[in-house]
Amino acid sequence: MSEHEPNDLADTLFGVSRRLRWHVNERMRSAGLSFARLRVLDTLTDGPQRMRDLSNALNVAPRTITGLVDALEEDGLVARSPHATDRRVTVLTITPEGQRLLVTAGRERSKVISELFGTLSPQDRAELDRILQTLRDAVPDPPDGWKKSKGADRRMPK
Repeated sequence: MSEHEPNDLADTLFGVSRRLRWHVNERMRSAGLSFARLRVLDTLTDGPQRMRDLSNALNVAPRTITGLVDALEEDGLVARSPHATDRRVTVLTITPEGQRLLVTAGRERSKVISELFGTLSPQDRAELDRILQTLRDAVPDPPDGWKKSKGADRRMPK
């Protein structure tokens, strides 16, 4: 079987994606924030949100969000407050410390990604961009309930 068979290419792409995510996450942890926690804080920069809305925005189970928010609150990065009109609802906001750490971890994320993609020539990056856009366009849009993270399709309009 050729190393350029579609299944082999897909396996390589999935493997690179896992390794890239792991490596970036490890470097972000050194800045004090995991990728999952960064996603929560980044989503809260849009403004205060209910737990259910945050869960939907990140496309994760409410139970997962509860654990993340509990830890973020314990670390002083997120604050819970009562909803203005519904006593049953709690609203989440990012704290100033959460905003500071989000900036720090975001810089580390950008730095490590620049280092990794810096190993490619400008021509290779342009070719990779072209190929990834072609693949993205070939993949059907997810169902309406599927939420994508901010910037997921940046520079890749369909």
